[in-house]
Amino acid sequence: MKILVALGLLLGVFVVGNGLAVLPYTENDPCSTSYGGPGEGDMWSQEMHLSLAPLGWRCVNPPGETGAPESDMPGALAYVAWLAFAAAAWLLAAWRWTNAALRGGMCALLTLGVFGSIYTYFGEYAPSAMASFVLGTAIVFVVDLRGRGNPSATILFSLVVPVVANVVWFVPYAFDLSAAGVAAAAFAGALASFALDHVARPGPSGMQEPPPAHTLQG
Repeated sequence: MKILVALGLLLGVFVVGNGLAVLPYTENDPCSTSYGGPGEGDMWSQEMHLSLAPLGWRCVNPPGETGAPESDMPGALAYVAWLAFAAAAWLLAAWRWTNAALRGGMCALLTLGVFGSIYTYFGEYAPSAMASFVLGTAIVFVVDLRGRGNPSATILFSLVVPVVANVVWFVPYAFDLSAAGVAAAAFAGALASFALDHVARPGPSGMQEPPPAHTLQG
């Protein structure tokens, strides 16, 4: 069992670290810049080669053409830094998995990592976002349920957090501040999880079932 947990954490670190690292470089139709001319028949585009670690596209000149190759992927130092960040986030969340805020922040990072991986591969924002919402909902439900212990609250959280994380990240990303967007998304996920856990918790400060009718009678 411990081996499976360790393998799961390693896979989680790879998915989250890879996906977050490539987010600043995601774009629609990568490697689509046209070169050459002036005639349309003289135009050419670079060839796409997918890299898995770090995740991204290498834009390579076709044979016989000259020009500076491009890469829609993070550099080595940035990639290592994001992997280290993902590992630290997973270890912290796993250490206190019953803490709603830590768990919520990690779920937001996880959905962003999945989105970054999907967006990089398919190169279209709208379908990639929709796919990450569907896949992220299923993943968040699985990882959140054990810590929250409330299936109804987990269903609601798993439906909300993929959308919230993506929207909160996208606004800074539009201004070339992807890292700030990641931090904002993690905070939003933590806040949503904490608020939902507080509201759904039975007790004086949370939602309660009404007392049985016989207890209301004198």
